[in-house]
Amino acid sequence: YKGATEHDLVLMRKHAALSVQIKAAGGVRTLDDLLRVKGLGVARVGATTTASILDEAKKRFGPN
Repeated sequence: YKGATEHDLVLMRKHAALSVQIKAAGGVRTLDDLLRVKGLGVARVGATTTASILDEAKKRFGPN
């Protein structure tokens, strides 16, 4: 199981109304993964590594 692939996310964003929030579930394990799918138009993410993603974001961008 690969989770949300870039191909699938691009396809969903292309064919869904802008009011539809696309969710990437699975495959998002790092901050870089999160930023990549956000750039594809994803509005929601299901990730089991949320704490480590937030820790990395704080290190890179500061606490606020």
